[in-house]
Amino acid sequence: MRRRCPTFLVVLSNSTRDKLVDTNPSPHNYLPTGDAAGVIVIPAASPSVEPIPGADDDHKPGHPLQNEFVLFHEYGHLLAHRLKIWSGNNWVNELVPNIFMNTYLVQSRTDLDFVLQDRRKNPRPALRYTSLADLDYLYGAVGAENYYWFQFQLERIADFLAQGQTMPGIATKLQSEFPAGRQKQETLDELNGRFSRIRAGFLEMAGSLAGRRPSRRTTRRLAGMRLRGLRGRRLPWTIEAPGPSCSHCSTELLGRYSREAGLPLGRWLERRSNSLTAAV
Repeated sequence: MRRRCPTFLVVLSNSTRDKLVDTNPSPHNYLPTGDAAGVIVIPAASPSVEPIPGADDDHKPGHPLQNEFVLFHEYGHLLAHRLKIWSGNNWVNELVPNIFMNTYLVQSRTDLDFVLQDRRKNPRPALRYTSLADLDYLYGAVGAENYYWFQFQLERIADFLAQGQTMPGIATKLQSEFPAGRQKQETLDELNGRFSRIRAGFLEMAGSLAGRRPSRRTTRRLAGMRLRGLRGRRLPWTIEAPGPSCSHCSTELLGRYSREAGLPLGRWLERRSNSLTAAV
């Protein structure tokens, strides 16, 4: 499989970003239309973070190649778009670029093995939102720090799924399981079936991330949003953290839960919110 994926890379200095309106300080991408080139924006300098163990001087915070491995994640978004790979679940659309990134690092960038070793050996402590369902419904609204935490967890899962895969092989499997025409938001059990055809053991690897319902905090937060009467519609939500240039979240699964309870969606959310107020 050979696919051209023309890309413009923009390395954005702080001085230039300060002259622009509404710029994202984190690495991000812009998907192209048709056969046009996509755009990846990488900040020249990032906020102070802990260095990744084993990183050489060039890849340490504040140095020229600090964000190099993130470049391959952003390129994974463009590649997925070019290959017409898409899911109705937000977290899957973040996992797929990480699968491409990890496959590339294993095959072609052994100098960046310290990134993979960090994900394998150094777990991060849990934050406020911890399930893939939370990320699906809130996405960037989980907040920047929690979003980075989710990306770390998705990189661990991607590393597991990418083991023993080739780039052409994994791309073909992802195309088969997640064709772009599919917009349905799927349950974790449905997605487990898809990932199991790539490599068995997805749920075991996901561990506590694999909650089948949004957390109580997420349910309460959703109840505060004006969702009454919006069952099944797709809603654009503001992104507050790095990610693709646009995101959508649907209430399809919430609608399913409310139907199981025999209540309208708005009433179900209100009842859930009231019952959880003391616990959140």
